[in-house]
Amino acid sequence: MTTTNLATETPGPRACPPRRSPCERHYWVFLLALVPLCLTLFDRGDGGFKQRLDRTLQTHPYLKPRIVEILHSEDGSLDELLRALPGHRLDERAYLPRESRLHWLFACWSTAGFVVMVGFFLSRGAASTAALILASAFTATMGIGFLLLFQDFVGPGYELTLESDRDFLTNLLGFVFVVGLGEELSKALPVLFYVRTVRGATWRGACLWGLASGIGFGIAEGILYSAEQYNGIVGPEVYLTRFISCVALHGLWSASVGITIFHSRQLVNRMLGLVLYERDWNWSQLALPMLRVLGIAPSLHGLYDTLLTQTMIPLALLAALASFLWLGWQIETSREKELAALAASS
Repeated sequence: MTTTNLATETPGPRACPPRRSPCERHYWVFLLALVPLCLTLFDRGDGGFKQRLDRTLQTHPYLKPRIVEILHSEDGSLDELLRALPGHRLDERAYLPRESRLHWLFACWSTAGFVVMVGFFLSRGAASTAALILASAFTATMGIGFLLLFQDFVGPGYELTLESDRDFLTNLLGFVFVVGLGEELSKALPVLFYVRTVRGATWRGACLWGLASGIGFGIAEGILYSAEQYNGIVGPEVYLTRFISCVALHGLWSASVGITIFHSRQLVNRMLGLVLYERDWNWSQLALPMLRVLGIAPSLHGLYDTLLTQTMIPLALLAALASFLWLGWQIETSREKELAALAASS
């Protein structure tokens, strides 16, 4: 009678593949956030600022002397112009008066919605809700300050490349290498902190930290744009797009940067070591590594802004969709690499 060697016949324990986290399974919800942006396709508008102002003056001709005075004054401002109009707005299409603070309420609603979606829904099992809220708050404040420093470093001349009367290529270069690169750098700061300081950091955590950082930036940007460019001028659909679709897009771009930083963390550490510990370094040493880490997201970001500036709305929507697809591809391929590594080690 023979005995069976159980040690050789019984298979050893196999590592179970990790279950998909909510951020892997449900990232498609960000497509819903792009719906307000899609609705802009059906907005035919009613002319530019000058045409709308002319119609307002035709309706209220007694205002014309005062408006002409403001327009020809060296000290005249947009605030002064709009406050001279009935209701302190350009015409009946403008949703809020110039001095309104209602956009802060829109920002609170946007914050609450994204905190629920990301902090309590997508982040379960992958990142702390409190940490994500802090990352978002950091970028909404200190990150904006870093962006202003970056723009000061570039110089004020860059604004000339962003004007709508420039050609497509000029706009694209300005939006990619100044706006896109600068904003994605500022949003990447919390991700760098996460990757370098959190023990057991994962690509999922880096994605969520980037997502939260981008959302904070997008909401802060919406507050600034509302006060400076929207109040007294635009309709309600612009606020909807700004505080939902644009916030989501900022989140998508910075989430993709977060995943790239995690996978390129050795390169990132070398770059940071160069900046922090070496005296004799120059920007040319950082240019190619920086483009390798940040290249895709600032390019999509800059392309989207350029297409909007050139009023190519359908193509801008395609750029927004490409941003979502890029993040989705990163999430799926990151999981495939993780599963392959797990299978190889088992």
